[in-house]
Amino acid sequence: MPSFPRPSFTHNYQVDIEINNLKNYQNTAPGRAIPAKDSNRLLIATWNIANLGLQDRNDNAYQVIAEMISWFDMIALQEVNDNLIGLRSITQNLPSSFKVIFSDKAGNNERLAFIYDNTSDKITPWRNLERLLYHQKITKLLNSRIFSKNIQVLIETLF
Repeated sequence: MPSFPRPSFTHNYQVDIEINNLKNYQNTAPGRAIPAKDSNRLLIATWNIANLGLQDRNDNAYQVIAEMISWFDMIALQEVNDNLIGLRSITQNLPSSFKVIFSDKAGNNERLAFIYDNTSDKITPWRNLERLLYHQKITKLLNSRIFSKNIQVLIETLF
């Protein structure tokens, strides 16, 4: 899929104000409140981040994206382009406890990436997944059409 064109307008904002607005929304939006991280729950999210790595974003944008990602124990990012500059820019704006694993590129030169908080006791088995992803069978599985059927088996095996 070709990259979306750059908007014809400039959106000027201050990162600290935007992050404060997001945190306020996170805590108060009716029906949309995202729970705080807690040892009794595992917060997982997915984000189709459309053409990550092809968009011309500045560091302010990556700081805002990283802020939202930091609210979760694990987030799956879809449409991470073969050009990993976007993924690297996000992870540089996350605390060092966040790690990333991703598949080989597939159609449209895109990957699936998992960003997870390595300090979470609930994520410990995912540390093992990082090693498994280097194994050819798992990499092929992530790039295959049967991934959605088999990920449940993989997760059950790890947990």
